Amino acid sequence: MSAARSSFFSTLRSGVASTGTRPQVSCRPLASNISSLRQAAAAIHTKPVLLDEGKFRQNGIEPLYSAKGFDLAWTKYQEYLCNELTKATAGTKYDGISPFDTLLATARYPEETVLFNWSSLAHNNHFFFHTLKGPSSKDSTGPLPALSRAIDLHFTGVEELKDHMSGIARSMCGNGFVWLVEGPNKQLFVTATYNSGTPYDDAHGMNVDMNGPVSEATRNSVRENEAMLRQRAKRRPDWPLPLLCINVWEHAYLTDYGFEGKEEYFENWWKSIDWHKVEERFSSVSVFNEAKEGRASL
Repeated sequence: MSAARSSFFSTLRSGVASTGTRPQVSCRPLASNISSLRQAAAAIHTKPVLLDEGKFRQNGIEPLYSAKGFDLAWTKYQEYLCNELTKATAGTKYDGISPFDTLLATARYPEETVLFNWSSLAHNNHFFFHTLKGPSSKDSTGPLPALSRAIDLHFTGVEELKDHMSGIARSMCGNGFVWLVEGPNKQLFVTATYNSGTPYDDAHGMNVDMNGPVSEATRNSVRENEAMLRQRAKRRPDWPLPLLCINVWEHAYLTDYGFEGKEEYFENWWKSIDWHKVEERFSSVSVFNEAKEGRASL
């Protein structure tokens, strides 16, 4: 395996898609004794440190979060997820494995639901915060050239993408994430994952909210999808690769925006995206896809 291809997969397994910088993980596994878990030795998952976290703690993330809002949505919540993941994996074969590898390994097994939930949430929450810009970020006010061309190709433009993502997020009655994803066929699309759902594996994507009114056509589509998944369960899927996401969990916005402030939250999120990170992630995905087709050398 070439160095470039190995680096691509390493950044995914570290908890975030490629950013062109040193990978950071959703929760860092550290070897340590945990007497409360009655393990001689186990891996403690600890919250990673964001690039400008010290400044975020003092000033928040302008204009998206106050310091108090950031503390709840990132610091306290990510620590909680890491602690629960540590308890869930202690003494299992997933002890010391990254959240990304854990969510992929457990997504298709109902008996591993607890492990999947904690690992997927840890990964998703870190993915969201990793793509927000801080004082050390390069200046950017919108998508950079490569991604901008792809957006124009698959949407009518940046404004349609923005309206599409925020519209789906606004219509979600409950918790989840809304993602901009590049599929195996290189087509960009927007999808939602409810609760702890993941965009990487449609076996546990949770992209249909079954708690509200659901048409018979939707139910049939879900059944057909489940049958298809059973047929291909032994084959390695082409994973969709996420580029960007909105966090629609209530704790992500209630502190600063209240119950009726979703619209303002989405507007401020769009202003806070680090488009350089999204561009680097998109470029890495594109190089990898071309290599799979033999059109690029890795």
